[in-house]
Amino acid sequence: MKNKSLVSSFLEKLARDLNIKRGFTESGMPEHLKKAEKYNKEKYKLPIMLIKSTITSYVVEGMQCFKITPKHCHSHKHILYFHGGAYIDNPLVFHWLFLDKVATKLGVSITVPIYPKLPYSNVNECYEKSIMLYKLITANYGEGNIILMGDSAGAGLCVGLTERFIDENIIKPRKLVLISPWVDVSMEREISKESEAKDIMLSSFGLKYLGNMWAGELGVKHKLVSPVYGNLKLFPETLIVAGENEIILKDIIDFSEKLKNNGCKVTLAVKEEQGHVYPLYPLKEAKSGVKKICDYIARR
Repeated sequence: MKNKSLVSSFLEKLARDLNIKRGFTESGMPEHLKKAEKYNKEKYKLPIMLIKSTITSYVVEGMQCFKITPKHCHSHKHILYFHGGAYIDNPLVFHWLFLDKVATKLGVSITVPIYPKLPYSNVNECYEKSIMLYKLITANYGEGNIILMGDSAGAGLCVGLTERFIDENIIKPRKLVLISPWVDVSMEREISKESEAKDIMLSSFGLKYLGNMWAGELGVKHKLVSPVYGNLKLFPETLIVAGENEIILKDIIDFSEKLKNNGCKVTLAVKEEQGHVYPLYPLKEAKSGVKKICDYIARR
């Protein structure tokens, strides 16, 4: 029998009461875009929070980057993390709290770029700046020490970047860690009303709308936009963590199978009765997701 913790049930009810997915619906999208026009023009400011790590900032090609360094940083590995938000939203406080946990548990530093987003940018500019940052980080930390990690849209970006690295003979990351990866922005798969209702965060309308904006002239089925349509060959070892209740779960499963069929060593972990990017949130259920991620990164 499936059971949710009281905190998980309470937060789900709160999310429904507050209608947090409204910004991804047809009625809420105009307001979402209007707000994004303002916050994506301004310099990103870290939220006020209590964390154990130190966060410093620097700029690469005009792109803000933040480095999270734990008090006891003893690992040679380095995580390059791309945050989610449907290519329009900035990191939430939950991203930073989650990454602080990962950095502290592993003794590893983490870089988080505030990559170019909608409505001022699209996939092309984002990739060029992200590749430049990856090359810089690889030069600093050494080949074979970089873990490429992200959630949702950021996880999809990690996959597309890896595809580019393989095509262009750029050193691949040591491993991929993908949390609820958005790998098919076309959203062509039919999603039932029941599935839409179960997902408290995502709306198929919003994802399709923003996916088209992000794709620009490349089109929504280009492998750098929807990496599930890429070759997906010669990929590094990959961990995928997802929730049972997210509307993109079937796309994630198909993506995992394609990786596996192409010879990639891939682990897919789907948490019962949990939603999109559940390891990021202050839930009892999230602890197992965080542990799985940290154990995976810690292994050679």
